Amino acid sequence: MIRALDIWRGGRHDATLSIAASGEVAMKYTSPDAPRISASLPNDGMRPSPETVRHFFEGLLPDRAEVRSGWADVLSEGLGAPVDPADPFALLRYLGSDVAGALQILPSGETPGRVDPLVRVDDREIASRLRSRSVSSASTAGARASDRSNVGWFALAGGQSKLALTSFDGGSSWYESTDCAPSTHILKPSAAGHPGQALIEHLSLEGAARLGLDVARSEYRIFYGTPALISERHDRAVADDEIMRLHQEDLCQALGAAPARKYESDGGPRAHEFARLILDDAGHHDAMQFVRSLAYSAVIGSADGHAKNYALRHGEDGSVTLAPLYDVCSFHPWASSRRPTGTELPGLHLAFAVGSTSRIESITAGDWELLARRSGLEEGEVVAAAAEVIAAAPDAIADAVRSARGSLPVTVEDERRMARLVGGTAHHARMMRAGIRGGAQ
Repeated sequence: MIRALDIWRGGRHDATLSIAASGEVAMKYTSPDAPRISASLPNDGMRPSPETVRHFFEGLLPDRAEVRSGWADVLSEGLGAPVDPADPFALLRYLGSDVAGALQILPSGETPGRVDPLVRVDDREIASRLRSRSVSSASTAGARASDRSNVGWFALAGGQSKLALTSFDGGSSWYESTDCAPSTHILKPSAAGHPGQALIEHLSLEGAARLGLDVARSEYRIFYGTPALISERHDRAVADDEIMRLHQEDLCQALGAAPARKYESDGGPRAHEFARLILDDAGHHDAMQFVRSLAYSAVIGSADGHAKNYALRHGEDGSVTLAPLYDVCSFHPWASSRRPTGTELPGLHLAFAVGSTSRIESITAGDWELLARRSGLEEGEVVAAAAEVIAAAPDAIADAVRSARGSLPVTVEDERRMARLVGGTAHHARMMRAGIRGGAQ
């Protein structure tokens, strides 16, 4: 038996998925004029490999097996039939109407339905969901699973707990979809084992913005005692209370890599591969922005900037740009707390290698030059851009922290973590500047 799913984008039926009983999948565009879904899935008349298709669509779902299993259990109960959590297409059949980017994945023959009114969610309910790590509306999805007129269940990729909601007034009021309306914001509590992480991620993004990097706009807020980072979705745009989906894909998807290989150490994409892809598809400016983002991640100790934490945005006209930075968070507040000096961070590694090493304290000018050569960029320009970011980052972070102290509800422990953020960034900057001065080839 062959299952089929239709891929919709902006009200157009652009492609069809056919899934065999063996699990092998095939994708076919509906027209030679349909815009490509991914850099790894060109509309060139050739059938993409089943592995590449599976990797792209699996990348729309959460990384964590326990989250997928929870969704499958709820869906199975609502349907009265088992749903395999290891089958991404079984999950996307019910959860694919609001995924990252502009795609909507629906059972064959169905069209994006009318959008029912949004349901108001108060701060107390948001706090409860954040505390319980409720990352989806799977519980209500299960109750509606037998009613295919309701397909409004979102899927958020990644490993950290998240909640997707909609707001038209900057977060003064919040709503959730009961149908296929897109969400506008992602709310994240602090990661387990890292108290205060939501605040530090907000400050990390604020520091990047002060350096002129394009970042997703964020806010730090406490919902009835539960701190959370609120991030505006960069794959959504709101105009006159109408929400538009903007298509994007992460680095794993763009390079056809399995989401389980989002780290280079697991065999995933490498920095120069993405830089080359950006250079070829988006242009020189965006490729240099990626270089600057790598330098910023290194100096602030954002060690989890893996391949799913970078994305390309696809315009309706076929243009490609580097998406705003998101999921950028310094590790200084926790790593430095384990050191006697409060600033030393030996052995901290980036998710990507820069040149020959991912070990931050070992990165030299020669490594930035090697990255440039492999990417097709000019060596001197790359070294200069990295050095500029490294030199300016301590002041940008310190300024973000000063602003937070005057405007945000921070605790004594938050103050200590912010001090480690400032101190660790300054220490890394001194170390990395020395590496650039002493390691030029």
